[in-house]
Amino acid sequence: MKRLFHKKTLELHVTDHCNLNCKSCSHYAPIADEFYISLEELEKYYNIIKNHGLIFFSSLRLMGGEPLLHPHITEIVQLSRAYFSNINIIIVSNGLIIKEMPLKFWDACKKNNIIISITKYPININYNELMSFVKNKNIKMTFYGDNIIPNFRHIVLDEQGKQNSLHNYLVCQCGGIYLQLRQGGIYSCPQSAYINIINKRFGMNFKHDNNDYLLLSQIKSIKEIKKYILKPKSFCRYCNLKMTTLKNQWEISHYQKSEWFG
Repeated sequence: MKRLFHKKTLELHVTDHCNLNCKSCSHYAPIADEFYISLEELEKYYNIIKNHGLIFFSSLRLMGGEPLLHPHITEIVQLSRAYFSNINIIIVSNGLIIKEMPLKFWDACKKNNIIISITKYPININYNELMSFVKNKNIKMTFYGDNIIPNFRHIVLDEQGKQNSLHNYLVCQCGGIYLQLRQGGIYSCPQSAYINIINKRFGMNFKHDNNDYLLLSQIKSIKEIKKYILKPKSFCRYCNLKMTTLKNQWEISHYQKSEWFG
């Protein structure tokens, strides 16, 4: 029911890498190669979504990694709003370089009604000061969660794929709700969408089945997306939810396999 009635969010990596690199990051940013999505690739995806009537989401989150690292983040903001005029467009950032952003970025955010969402980490940042800085630019800013996160979610992967896919999908807190747009496909969660980062870094062989994603170029209606959202995914067999915890103390990654495998 939560998947059926929850306001849908589409998340998109504009970068994979990050300048903070949190231990056990669920998007695998610490071990990702430097990556910037091209404007041509992004517009290709946006074209399909808009022209095929596939705007099923009420919010678009521009993420990473750290999205503000993208050298064309201003153009990405403008392009996103040009295609999606009536949804929330949110940049999810750690805030580390937000004061270094050029005037053209702030002008684009203001003109295009962009929301800046900052995640609070236990690092040397004055978040009240940061809030005042952004608001003085006449930009709406929120925090991703109300408080500084003392702990980090540790999502444990089972490389043998022996977990119960149906049970996992039924109790999962993000699968089918925070959908990911990745390389021309829609995925039900970050673990599935960005697993190639784990495969490359650690020489793993996590695999997708046909029901794990939808190719944008083959989707004919929003109805197909709704059906996809409600069905368990084969990839869910790789998540060991019994070992997954919210109680790992936050710290900088040491790039160790154990951060994602328990």
